[in-house]
Amino acid sequence: MRYIVVEEKSDADLIARAVSSVPDDDLSILVSGKGAGLTFALSVAIAKHAPVAFVRSAWTTHPERIRDGELSFHDFVFDLQTPYTPVLMQGVPDIASSLENEEWVGALLDFATSDDYAARNPFEYRR
Repeated sequence: MRYIVVEEKSDADLIARAVSSVPDDDLSILVSGKGAGLTFALSVAIAKHAPVAFVRSAWTTHPERIRDGELSFHDFVFDLQTPYTPVLMQGVPDIASSLENEEWVGALLDFATSDDYAARNPFEYRR
């Protein structure tokens, strides 16, 4: 089982449509609530010992602000003692826009189905 964590129900609905080909037994989309996504994603990774992607909107197209979000995420998960380090997927400027990008959707599906997920760099799935 793999988990995708988002902060809003509307984002969960959008992502569910994009990953509808993935069986429900293999992927669960969880809604944390606004502002709680990162902490919730880490809690899921620790409790479930399973791959977790925190998918959020960057709310910007400015490269430096996007990178700041990535670095903040990395600082938060860097020393996490779990077999699976959560990954960050940022929708630029938002998740809805990124779902129009085939490469971004492909990365989302790759997270949901790829067996070599654990060896990947957390930033491989960016934008």
